[in-house]
Amino acid sequence: MALTRADVVATATRILRDYGLADLTMRRLARELGVGPGALYWHVADKQDLLVAVTEGLMARLPVHHDAAELACWLASTLLPVPDAADVVRVALAWRPEAVSALGAFEELASAAGVGAGVAPREAWARGALDLVLGAVSDHQEAARAAVARQSEPPAAGQAEARVRAALTRWSRG
Repeated sequence: MALTRADVVATATRILRDYGLADLTMRRLARELGVGPGALYWHVADKQDLLVAVTEGLMARLPVHHDAAELACWLASTLLPVPDAADVVRVALAWRPEAVSALGAFEELASAAGVGAGVAPREAWARGALDLVLGAVSDHQEAARAAVARQSEPPAAGQAEARVRAALTRWSRG
């Protein structure tokens, strides 16, 4: 069976879920797929392109939301189970922001809510909302790693989602 971009992205996502970003190398990915590293470059230009594709995959099931807090909670619950997911999304934002569908969804919600007088304020609001979620996901994942290291109970995912909902609700009201 021929290797496809979908195979590459699915395997990269599995490595990310199982081991985190530090272990997602092109060499490891190639080894897991049973190919040489050069074969990957037929399907992805470089690691940044791979991380953009992983981000697109994570957000592929983005449902329509009518409320920014609901969108933020959905995004947090989607990213929390994936170690280092916030960092992966940040790479995608830097390289191809249009690939981060949640950013576009936050912009649409900002526009519908009448945020700002123009496009720039809506974009800034959407970036801020996304940053809030990514920060909460990173904080939660780091707290969970610290709890494991201390052999204590990790925080429940619901705590991060509740924090995101409360913060975004307050922030949306200005």
